[in-house]
Amino acid sequence: MPDSRETRKPRRPQRAPRPAQPRAGKPAPTVEQVRDLAWAGQHARAIDLASASLAATDLSVPSHLDLLDLRAESYIALGKLDLAGEDAAAMVELASRAKSPALKAQALNRRAIVQMRQGELKSAGKTAIAATKAARKSRQRPLLAASLSILGEVYGRSGNYEAGRKTAEQAVEAFDAVGDFSGSGRAHWTIALAWHQLGRIKESHAAAQRALELCSRAGDQYGIGNALILLSHGDPDIVQSNQQLRRATRAFEAAGYAERWTVALGNLAIRYDNLGLHHHANRLHAEIVPMIRTMGAKQRLANALTNMVATEVSLGNMDAALLHLRELAELASSLGDPGMDVSVEHNAGDLALEEGDAAAAARHYQAGAQIAHEAVLGMETVLLSKLGEAQLARGKKAAALKATAKATAMHRAYSFAKPDRWTSQEIWWRHAQALSASNKTMQARDALERAYGFLLVPIAHQHDEGMRLYYLNKDPFHR
Repeated sequence: MPDSRETRKPRRPQRAPRPAQPRAGKPAPTVEQVRDLAWAGQHARAIDLASASLAATDLSVPSHLDLLDLRAESYIALGKLDLAGEDAAAMVELASRAKSPALKAQALNRRAIVQMRQGELKSAGKTAIAATKAARKSRQRPLLAASLSILGEVYGRSGNYEAGRKTAEQAVEAFDAVGDFSGSGRAHWTIALAWHQLGRIKESHAAAQRALELCSRAGDQYGIGNALILLSHGDPDIVQSNQQLRRATRAFEAAGYAERWTVALGNLAIRYDNLGLHHHANRLHAEIVPMIRTMGAKQRLANALTNMVATEVSLGNMDAALLHLRELAELASSLGDPGMDVSVEHNAGDLALEEGDAAAAARHYQAGAQIAHEAVLGMETVLLSKLGEAQLARGKKAAALKATAKATAMHRAYSFAKPDRWTSQEIWWRHAQALSASNKTMQARDALERAYGFLLVPIAHQHDEGMRLYYLNKDPFHR
């Protein structure tokens, strides 16, 4: 049942993650003007106005902090993370002199956001924890809600998905208590992200749908874009998934967020790969990777490189794939994100298998499956299927069947949800191969029929005959 508070006209929240006003009274008119410009996606103008206002000598400490905070968020939106970091550092210094728990929480929240966007996840975690402690001391519920939301996202991006989910649920409760639809919607997105990484696609979809509803009610384009991307991940229908991603792209353009725009395009590239349109995917990768590298957003770059390696392998560009894999491995070692560690092993296994070294591929897939298992990641299903493929290539029939049987059992336990960046049909096709190699003909036939059913789902609503043919013919596995 919807909360009765939702019948009220929503307040316009600040940019995300939104630091609450840490004091009573109305903010200075200039602060409101800067906030309005940023909310409308006009970040360059917001930065100019904030900079002009900061040049004044008669600013109060709270107004000074607010302007630095807003300018830093607009720098993040434009991908200027180094400048955002300078403003965050200035905020921390200013707040330390003021000796106010609320101002300290606001400043530390901003620093945590910048560190998270830069991929400095360990530092971001420590900063976000300190910010939440200060927010509790301030006894300001909106500020605590914002702090919990940031901490939940940091946990989620650091691979601590269960902690991220639980912390974001606390943030939802706090945001709902003050009627902040945007804040609650973004916290629901963090919950959806955690469920997605844990392979709980049904729960992720429900949380992402709630995030979309709340952010739409608030007119929050940033939150809308994030929710649409997660909804597209769990949608096996290529047509619907593409529509959601294009909507997300437009939302991020309206919000003025360059980094999030690259996320939407990166996911479109994955859909092109699913259709077998690898050259189309590679053109998008070639456009967005240099942009992300310039921003200094390390975790986002690692994600983009993961997708780029997969595309290069599909195109048979082994030298390029190896070059990107080396950069990815170096990045992943500094992030502390088990999801990225799994991606490194996955990509390395694919590269080894393509080059004919099934034994090395099996070692990489086994290592990736172990990491995923320990971190309780849904990607374990994928790595087990790939392990089965590699073991079969080595002639290890029993080992292959053991791996694929475990993968299909997990897929069934997840209600046959589509895995992230992979397909359900390949899980069952690899199992069918392992069963067939073990002379289990009837069971192999059943697995093959299930694989074929999953194969058709993504194009069930694709009325373009050319696109259907591309999907069925261009990708070697589908063919």
